[in-house]
Amino acid sequence: MKVAALSDIHGNLPALQAVMAHIDYWSPDVVVVGGDIINRGPMSGKCLDLLIDRRQRDGWHLLRGNHEEFVLDCENPHQPRTGPAYEMRQFAHFALRQVDDKVDMIKALPDIYEYLAPDS
Repeated sequence: MKVAALSDIHGNLPALQAVMAHIDYWSPDVVVVGGDIINRGPMSGKCLDLLIDRRQRDGWHLLRGNHEEFVLDCENPHQPRTGPAYEMRQFAHFALRQVDDKVDMIKALPDIYEYLAPDS
């Protein structure tokens, strides 16, 4: 059985597309995306859309990582509005604007995935 695991995409669409080409060539039985799909990179929305399509079409498993949590936390009205913590949050706010129509879907992503391989 072949399992592909990837994570820490961080909105880097060219890197994600390159990895996906390798995954498609390799033809694993199971693909698990271990979170941090969004935030930091410039194309969080496009990365998320691409992986949602693969989840629906090919059964890929998407997990919520700490960077999804950072982005979701931008909706918290008690976040600092000045200082270093605020500056670091600007990446997350940028990502949130790209995925604001998918917030409920991101919230619903599991943070753990367990797979029992046949004969294990």
